[in-house]
Amino acid sequence: MVLATTVMRTLARGAVTPFVTEKLKRVASDGLEMYLYPADLLLRGDKKKVAHVRTMLTRTRLDHHAYLVGDPDGQKIQAELSRLTEMLDREDAPASGSMIVTRLRQAYTQLMSTDMPFGDWVILDAMARKLERRLLAAHLVQRDDLPIDKVGDHLHEVEDELHGPAPAWMAHRERGAGGVARHVNRRA
Repeated sequence: MVLATTVMRTLARGAVTPFVTEKLKRVASDGLEMYLYPADLLLRGDKKKVAHVRTMLTRTRLDHHAYLVGDPDGQKIQAELSRLTEMLDREDAPASGSMIVTRLRQAYTQLMSTDMPFGDWVILDAMARKLERRLLAAHLVQRDDLPIDKVGDHLHEVEDELHGPAPAWMAHRERGAGGVARHVNRRA
């Protein structure tokens, strides 16, 4: 990253100087180091602490300014979720509420059918859930009509392929958010 920044500063002469720092910024604490580059943030250290910081980043508005996921398809979904959040922040959000709900359902359907690393999927799911909670708080949806819960999952199809029909006791199990069954750690 330092080499790339140096090349950019040299080729662009003074045009990027106000935007590109001369030195990288480093923040360190017990078991964690963060390096802020002009176009990236590097987290290093104890795996648990890095995971905790990454999780907390999803609770900020950083996702509007930087991609939190590395998968290109995931980045498209993140961009759409960010656009929807911006729409919800506008004063005319109630007028566009049904469009936001429809587009959130479409983005979530796309998320459910996109192959990407688990960590990226979890971050995008959390972003979608946060948007869904904001729709609920703004009274643009009712609790019985949460957008993501209307998008089915493929859990039963996977269970049938792997294990045959689910036992009777599983047919009535309680379902969690998004229609995902809570007891999925079944062994053959």
